[in-house]
Amino acid sequence: TRHGYHLYMMLYQPEAFGGRTRAEFVKAISAEGIPCGPCYTSPLSDTGGLKSIAERYPEQVRRLPCPNIEYICDHNLIFSQQTLLGSKEDMQDIVTAVQKIRDAWG
Repeated sequence: TRHGYHLYMMLYQPEAFGGRTRAEFVKAISAEGIPCGPCYTSPLSDTGGLKSIAERYPEQVRRLPCPNIEYICDHNLIFSQQTLLGSKEDMQDIVTAVQKIRDAWG
């Protein structure tokens, strides 16, 4: 009945950071000592078993354009559970790092 918060996912908005890419943001926040990175980078239909089934049975499984999912795959970021188990000061360090990057790039 309660969320485990294994990962905290957010949507990276390049326009809020001077148009910089997600990869540039990850590099910058990592330089600030905050572990962060992309999580789901491709639609489920492009991975593992689903992709294999689609290749074996193309007449039964098809991949349609999914612009919303593709956008999320290109723009998501996560903070891991380990990062979020820190102190209140650690959480403030995350906020400070994001603000510092935004101010430098905005």
